[in-house]
Amino acid sequence: MKIAIIVTTYKRPEMLLQLLADIDKQKGAHAITVNIINDRSGKDYTSVVSYLKGIKTFRYSFAETTDHCGKAQYWILVDFLFKLQKTKFDYLIQIPDDIRLTPKFFDTAIGFWEGITDKRKACLNLLNDYGREGKNVWTGTKIKDMGSVLETGWVDMCYIAGKMFLDALDYKVTPVSQVWTASENHSSGVGMQISLRLRDKGMHIYQVKKSLVIHGPHQSVMHPNHRQQFPIISNHISDRITASMATMPERMNACEQVVASILPQVNELQIYLNSFDFIPEFLKNEKIKLFKSHQHAGDIGDVGKFYDASRISGYHFTIDDDIIYPADYCSQMIACIEQYKRECIVTIHGRMFKTMPVDSYYHNNAEVYHCAKGQQKDFYIHIPGTGVMAYHTDTIRFNVDMFQTSNMADIWTAVAAQANGVPVLAMKHLTGWIKLAKIDESRSIYSSCNKNDKVQTEIVNAVAWKLHKAVL
Repeated sequence: MKIAIIVTTYKRPEMLLQLLADIDKQKGAHAITVNIINDRSGKDYTSVVSYLKGIKTFRYSFAETTDHCGKAQYWILVDFLFKLQKTKFDYLIQIPDDIRLTPKFFDTAIGFWEGITDKRKACLNLLNDYGREGKNVWTGTKIKDMGSVLETGWVDMCYIAGKMFLDALDYKVTPVSQVWTASENHSSGVGMQISLRLRDKGMHIYQVKKSLVIHGPHQSVMHPNHRQQFPIISNHISDRITASMATMPERMNACEQVVASILPQVNELQIYLNSFDFIPEFLKNEKIKLFKSHQHAGDIGDVGKFYDASRISGYHFTIDDDIIYPADYCSQMIACIEQYKRECIVTIHGRMFKTMPVDSYYHNNAEVYHCAKGQQKDFYIHIPGTGVMAYHTDTIRFNVDMFQTSNMADIWTAVAAQANGVPVLAMKHLTGWIKLAKIDESRSIYSSCNKNDKVQTEIVNAVAWKLHKAVL
């Protein structure tokens, strides 16, 4: 099959390289041509051009605008790419430069497209995100569940289509009102224009139920402030999601809130019950797997969250029994894991040592990142907070035997990451995204250890800490 791919790019050569590598890896037997236009950004795209010159598996063109078009004139870029497509192709795919492809992307996208028997089908939106899922956008079309896909009546600039799509649009995009594009909260208006023009011609627009592309919470270059508040997080099909927690009887009120917040987001929730002689009713759920301490390793404190880690595959979330997780917690963390190519342990709490050795683990020589406080950008750190941590088992595998002392899970996790050269990333997030449940603070690990942290200090001082970073 002949596939024409069109991509607009701006200030993202590194992300574009990842996307091109995905295309190269997944092209299979398809004859692919990739047409790219760079909206003159001042960013060095030499690495992209060099990569394309060395590619043998698909054809390409790479153009650059004379002047920067930006959001107000984004329509010019798409119009240029549309006019290039007057050669024969079986499928047209437009994708942005800041996404990754899910496995078997081309075959799956074509399969969904061909499965739509509607003769008036215009295109199939390949991105589905949590923020706009199930919503009417621009055209007011009533959403219809068509089985494997949805009929939505709108498309953004990430889709698969046939020749009829460009025929209906006369291979062009017309200027977008500057009144529209001047708003910080508005998009470029190109997706809206295309959606409305196709609707007016009686054509139908569809959308996948699960995103075939991966889009994370990274900064938008078109409307950064709006996207920081309302990020586009794809609901893509991913590997199994397991969350693990350790708890004790005194925490049951808080624990019930925690379970209610995380359970809908995971395939399985593992809970290690330290010193329980009963099973609370709210833990009797088919998605919850319980480990009672007297039947397993005894009371091992917070290490219990790693009790079954060696047998887990896919995304593993380690959580605490006093944190209430937002509804998009797993999706945002997974998007970040994928953005960094599964090379990092991701957290939103932790510490980075400024100098070594330290006199006190808890009280000096460290930059501390707190999960309840907002963070404007991603940072590499040394010690992850395991109560708000996630990783893919392709990155690292933990075994409960790695944790030599109880109630020091953060430190032993960091030691294992150092030994394996795995980066630890503190992910950017907004203040208030994570909420803390009310507990008796006198029973917390911090309260019991912060005035006597001799053992913790000795352990961290025995490690030659390096700030490992992902290779993107």
